[in-house]
Amino acid sequence: MRILFVEPNAEPRAIEIDGSLASMQAPVGGLIEAVYPFEDPVALICNDEGKLTGLPQNRPLKHPETGEIYDTVCGPFFLCSAPSDSENFESLSEELIEKYNMTQDQLSKALGKARSSIANSLGLLTLPVGVRDLLADGKLSAGHCKALKMIKDPALMTEIAVRAADGELSVRSIEAIAKREAKSEEEQTMIKPRMAYYTEVEMSLTEALGTKVKICEGKKTNTLQIAFEDKDQLEGILRLMAVK
Repeated sequence: MRILFVEPNAEPRAIEIDGSLASMQAPVGGLIEAVYPFEDPVALICNDEGKLTGLPQNRPLKHPETGEIYDTVCGPFFLCSAPSDSENFESLSEELIEKYNMTQDQLSKALGKARSSIANSLGLLTLPVGVRDLLADGKLSAGHCKALKMIKDPALMTEIAVRAADGELSVRSIEAIAKREAKSEEEQTMIKPRMAYYTEVEMSLTEALGTKVKICEGKKTNTLQIAFEDKDQLEGILRLMAVK
């Protein structure tokens, strides 16, 4: 199968793989995730947990009109054909290889043009606003959001999304939680739902103070944790809170 392989800080190059699952996982270095950001029947295959595992940034996704970067693909990825009448990925035609053999900036803009189509194709516009914001900020991948859609409770979904954005939960962990929730409320031992208000407060304070804020629930009392690196940052936080 002929694909267009794209590595960080390198121009795309056409290579051959045998089309097996292992041969598709090898170039991206792990489990694969497929997204469909183009009008052509072309799939972008990337590492399912590239951001969580700290893979190097590859291509920024830019708004086609403003040029503003709104997300980044992390780790190597490749493009292949995804015919609508087949369940299998196939070789890119020479015409498509030539079309998508772009410079970094050209490919970033081409991906940026498909921002809304990606969201629509995955049904992500039905997710809670807080979850969509995390996706737009690049803290969640489309794979995370597809798994989150399996969770029916919006409050639990938002809580899981925040934990995933913090690197605490992988896509597979989210899927496991969703399956437990769907099977029976009595079997939800992996995570305890919390008040959606707490999550909203955490996100609001994190944005206002410019640092991680977390509400920890206890048996009798709850605590509010505010992260800071040094004395200067602490003093800045206190000024924002109007504390002398």
